[in-house]
Amino acid sequence: MTRLVGADLAWRLEKNNSALALMDASHGVLTLCEVIPTIIGSFDVLAKIDEWQPAGLAIDAPLVVKNQTGMRKCERELNRVYRAKYAGCHPSNLNLYPRQEIGHFSYLLRQQGFEHLAEERWQIECYPHPTLIEWFQLERRLAYKRGTVDHRRAGQIALVELLNEWVSGGKFVVAKSVEYLFESKRIECLKGKSLKINEDALDAIICGLVAGCYHFRRMHYCFGNVDDGYIWVPKESL
Repeated sequence: MTRLVGADLAWRLEKNNSALALMDASHGVLTLCEVIPTIIGSFDVLAKIDEWQPAGLAIDAPLVVKNQTGMRKCERELNRVYRAKYAGCHPSNLNLYPRQEIGHFSYLLRQQGFEHLAEERWQIECYPHPTLIEWFQLERRLAYKRGTVDHRRAGQIALVELLNEWVSGGKFVVAKSVEYLFESKRIECLKGKSLKINEDALDAIICGLVAGCYHFRRMHYCFGNVDDGYIWVPKESL
């Protein structure tokens, strides 16, 4: 059994909330074991990763950013494929994120042996919106992050219903301790900060599933490159 981590990292890592999901991969099946929906700061995130000892991590955050302005090449490449489906990227550059908190975090992971796009002990950058389009053959982005509270709730409910299809099909197993995250009736009652925390938790789970696709060597796109920034998008589901 191989441990994997999905991480939805706040771009202002030391101030805002991040979320982590722990997965176990075995014989083509991925099991969601634990979710930490609220964790702040690189020290705590790295401590949890050290505790879990995963083989690899899929991270929703710009890990390699070297351009001073504009967009990274990988973001432009991805946008050419997914912008028409409203699943393009926002720009990442050093002017927007001069502190480079995520870049430093990625560097610290490398110091622990997690190399970009490696075969063993790896880290990869991912992006949920195009991933969901590929997995579920959606015509456009699943709108669970923006809009009114009602729209965001409806989007999160639609997302868990799609993921529950994988649970029913045996591709994805959810531990009892985190089954609450997949309950539509619970999501219907969320608002404000609790709705955003739930969104972060779902994003971490998606990242964990991406980690499973990488581990199982599923077909994929890789936009950009390790030197200047890249985004790994699975074309194939579990």
